[in-house]
Amino acid sequence: VAGHSGVIVEHGPMMDKAGVWELVVRSRRSDVCQLAIAPRAQALPTQQPMQARTDSGHYSPLVTTTVLDSFISTMSTSPTSISRVVVTAAGSVYTTFDYSAHFKLANSELEGFAEMQANAKNGAYSVYRSAANPDRLFVAGQGTRHWVSDDGGQTFRPIDTPLVLDVGYTGILSSTPLVLLSPYETSTILALGATAGCLDAHAKHDCARTVMVSRDFGSTWALVAGYVDSVQFARPDDNAPLGRLYSVVWPGMTDGNQPTAASRKAAFVVSDSYFRADPVTIVDHAPHFLVYTSHIFVVQAGIASDGGYGLLLSSDHGASFAPLDLPASVA
Repeated sequence: VAGHSGVIVEHGPMMDKAGVWELVVRSRRSDVCQLAIAPRAQALPTQQPMQARTDSGHYSPLVTTTVLDSFISTMSTSPTSISRVVVTAAGSVYTTFDYSAHFKLANSELEGFAEMQANAKNGAYSVYRSAANPDRLFVAGQGTRHWVSDDGGQTFRPIDTPLVLDVGYTGILSSTPLVLLSPYETSTILALGATAGCLDAHAKHDCARTVMVSRDFGSTWALVAGYVDSVQFARPDDNAPLGRLYSVVWPGMTDGNQPTAASRKAAFVVSDSYFRADPVTIVDHAPHFLVYTSHIFVVQAGIASDGGYGLLLSSDHGASFAPLDLPASVA
């Protein structure tokens, strides 16, 4: 939940005296939604106990008539109405518009969904919501077929793209989501894809992670960068140029298989033009980063006391960095 736009984890998983795991999330508009999910042994056969707390502070028990008998892979709640929830679970899409009292299986409303599953694709991978327009959703499929919604998940329309999301094709573990909807512009989407050379599991060649951008909410796409590890928009309150991106890239690589592990050859860069111009390197030998409020954490090789990976911190939106005094190298 914390990885989605407009949602902040207020406190993590907790277990109360009844053995109920609890997760409280808060939207940036101060609505509060508490989800309390009981272990399977306590749940009734047709009920999944949940609670929701609105910004008035009152709790109301919820009984869902649909048991999601699988792991929920992604969940997106509307910051303007916490009654609206869209989840993906076991490759399927579920929607609810009444505080989770009734979940509806929405697969039949996603054009081409059945054909995709028949072709050994595993359905929907994840759902993403626009912070700039919470009614806009992007449902990522596990092929070149994806879906978008302009009404908060009540209806969906298909988009056929050259985009093959990197759902394990490159072997790179990403520190950022595979799809990012711009927090500034309602129609801009970034996605981390995989080149065609990654699709052959037995003989990968020129396999790399790419960045593709759509400026019309998925109708058309352009390849803007290759050999990228991760990418993230600057925060809307950073007073940054519209479309500023932070990224970890592999400078100079144009062919061959992209490394899948941390390497001193990676670099932390910034782009203010969606990679139309060459990005500016901020930190060399930097395989990982994290943007948190106005702070940017960057892992850099060779700065730890034992010569290993250390941690840099910027508290001025990336204008300057200083090393943190850690007791050991960053794993």
